[in-house]
Amino acid sequence: MKAEDLGYVEALLGHWEVRYPGADGMLVEDYAERLELKVDGTFSWEPTPLWAKPEGRWGITFEQKSERMRLHFEERNGGGYRGNWLVVATLRLGAHTELMFHWQRTRADGVVFDDRLLVARHAT
Repeated sequence: MKAEDLGYVEALLGHWEVRYPGADGMLVEDYAERLELKVDGTFSWEPTPLWAKPEGRWGITFEQKSERMRLHFEERNGGGYRGNWLVVATLRLGAHTELMFHWQRTRADGVVFDDRLLVARHAT
């Protein structure tokens, strides 16, 4: 895959708090990574996952037939891109609305909270 093959979804731009589920399947609240997705196709991630670059390229690919999206991040050590299914969800909690995205390894048919899921919320 080449960087020029990647698009973006405007709703994903900006700063995110990335959280992961613990052994009980619930999000670990005392650990978060800060991820910034920029319109120029670059990202910065702190602290950085072992597989990713601290700064690199990101983007979305679209499957026209199924209308599904895959989110891709440039891997560390010149390994190309890591791409997984993406679900974007808007949660309405009373008067509060929160945009979340879920980067999944195997499923794209819903939001799944288990050890195969990365969950990110827009940072404030």
